[in-house]
Amino acid sequence: MRLAALFAGVALALASLQPLLAADKVTLRLGDVKGDRFAALKASGELNNLPYDLKLTAFDSGAPVQEALNAGALDVGFTGDLPFLFVYAAGAPVKAVGAWQNNPDSIALLTRPDAGIHRLQDLKGKQIAVNRGGWGHYLLLGLLERAGLTPQDVTLRFLGPVDGRAALTSGAVAAWAPWEPYIATSTAIDGTVRVPDGGGKGIMSGYSYALARNEALQDAGKREAIADLLARLAKAQIWAQHHPQEFAGVLS
Repeated sequence: MRLAALFAGVALALASLQPLLAADKVTLRLGDVKGDRFAALKASGELNNLPYDLKLTAFDSGAPVQEALNAGALDVGFTGDLPFLFVYAAGAPVKAVGAWQNNPDSIALLTRPDAGIHRLQDLKGKQIAVNRGGWGHYLLLGLLERAGLTPQDVTLRFLGPVDGRAALTSGAVAAWAPWEPYIATSTAIDGTVRVPDGGGKGIMSGYSYALARNEALQDAGKREAIADLLARLAKAQIWAQHHPQEFAGVLS
């Protein structure tokens, strides 16, 4: 129930002025990473009978969500902590309006069984694919420190998750740092494996955020819609925890 309390509190705070939805339906533009939270909303039935229109754009990682928010192409977006911190520090016109915590080991370093990486120290001299400024990049820096290595001991290839997966399976890189559901897809289909001690526990916070543009929060109708969406998302996440098989089927 912790997620429900968290999102309910955010929803109440956003709706504190109790604005009424306009007569014409508000359109809320939502950006999600790989559609994972949107999948929970849809599968749980929380998108039924929305009092506003919801337009989804799915992205392969958090950085493009941030770019779209910053450009005004989205009203609200779901993303991880690292992309948010980078753009917020740079003065992007966004605010965090909700948060949830994932298992830090849902972010991990993968390798091929034949790549010769059996421990973190074996990363020395290898080429590794990461998403610049995102979860994978931060995880790898933490893993190198854990192994007593430095960033100069490896060659970083800055690739998005689709290209990173292709680079690993083709042998262009020896390791790749993705997150779920990319981890499950790669290990199940490509035969890749997790690098021992290469998970995010102890390095990653595991936090993800719902972010909203300042303009959307200043619009009474969109502010009300965002509050409603966050309350629905809390219920959807609890539904997903209680129905893992159904959720896995929808996400796959």
